[in-house]
Amino acid sequence: MEEVLHPKLPELRNMDGDKLVFIKSRYAFDAARRQDVIKALISLRDMEKESAEGVEAKFVWLALPKTPNHKGKVAKAGIRVGQDWLESECNSEARDKALRKQLLKHMGALITHENTNLQPFNPAKMSGPPPSEVKDQAGGLDLASLSKDDRKRVEDMLDCQYMSWLDERVPMLGGKTPRETARTCQGKKQVADMINDWENMQCRSQDMQFSFDFNKLRAELGIDLE
Repeated sequence: MEEVLHPKLPELRNMDGDKLVFIKSRYAFDAARRQDVIKALISLRDMEKESAEGVEAKFVWLALPKTPNHKGKVAKAGIRVGQDWLESECNSEARDKALRKQLLKHMGALITHENTNLQPFNPAKMSGPPPSEVKDQAGGLDLASLSKDDRKRVEDMLDCQYMSWLDERVPMLGGKTPRETARTCQGKKQVADMINDWENMQCRSQDMQFSFDFNKLRAELGIDLE
């Protein structure tokens, strides 16, 4: 059935073309130098302060992606500053390394890199084994272990990945994309049937961490919602 539906989504990648992962780097600094750290971050190119909530200050690293003809900047990393720590969050190893290089180059006298943690994730495993088993599998990610904001980011990326199926060439559709196929009444019915089968497959899955709303695909193609 999976081969018929072609539900194997393309490998998750960000707008730089990097393989998508969930990666955090932790840095330490002297609490007495916190304001110096914040001032140094503000002075960095492409770094914008978002907010200061309680004991944390939040920044976002904005820069142009490597995607051709994309003129607007995108958020490449988020940064939080606590009392004596700084933590960055990126969605690729390349972005993490680039940010770490920039931070240590300009703030090496203030901060010390402590560790970097990487969690690969794969939407195919979001509806697989229960969380206790996913943790031990390569490519698995326990969504329940993430903070509310982190889970929302991961779910948004997975959502986009499902939507990208509309523009993937599907062998069952004669090499056409679902979007191209749905331009005719007959093709729209064929794609609708595929979406229904895919949705039923998800409903039969147990211990599902991520549940996609297939009406988003239907709405995009003008197919009646269910």
